[in-house]
Amino acid sequence: MDYTLTRLLGGIANGKDVPGDWQLISEWEEPGTGLKSIYEKRHFYDGGDRFNVWVEVNVPEPDFQAIMRWHREMYRGDLVAAQKDMLQESMSAATNYTNVIMVAGYAALFALWAQMSGQGVGKFTPLTSMTAAISLSLSVLAFIGWEIFGMILRSRVNLNIVRAINDPPRFEEHMRSYRERIGRFARKFQYAWITVVSIAAGFALLAFGIMLSGLLHGAWLAM
Repeated sequence: MDYTLTRLLGGIANGKDVPGDWQLISEWEEPGTGLKSIYEKRHFYDGGDRFNVWVEVNVPEPDFQAIMRWHREMYRGDLVAAQKDMLQESMSAATNYTNVIMVAGYAALFALWAQMSGQGVGKFTPLTSMTAAISLSLSVLAFIGWEIFGMILRSRVNLNIVRAINDPPRFEEHMRSYRERIGRFARKFQYAWITVVSIAAGFALLAFGIMLSGLLHGAWLAM
């Protein structure tokens, strides 16, 4: 692909927009100053793409190529940082959404279990009630345990931020260390959350299946 960048490089108009009527070699005059710069189109390659750039004619070609390499590296770094931020936000949103769904599901399952447990017509048998309660308890244990673990980690993160704020001369050093620890944590536990949610959801679904089978069995007997 062939692209033309829309900002001037070098000279008195560095960073300004390229006039739409320019062709090949053109002159920029700063209004009211009499200062002028001559610009020409040059190009560089990035992979299979060619980029055309309006460059002040006095900028040496090696310097131009070095500037373009620097810009490409900075762009890649910014892109990676933006992708990391987007991933963190996405994971945070997914975690919050999953927590809401899990809490709502627990409320519904425990309400059903409490309503149908005990003795009497249409109630769960003691075996159905007990096995459903065990499955629900294991599910809640996994879910709450992970949330307590996360709460402890978030508290430590907040303490690290407070420590950085209270030490202004070393603020950047503290924050850099904090970001590195968060990165290591994310890499180390990136699959742990999925595992815990799978375990908690699995036991919750098992409890629901047990209670549903009890309800269907009771309906069959009532027919």
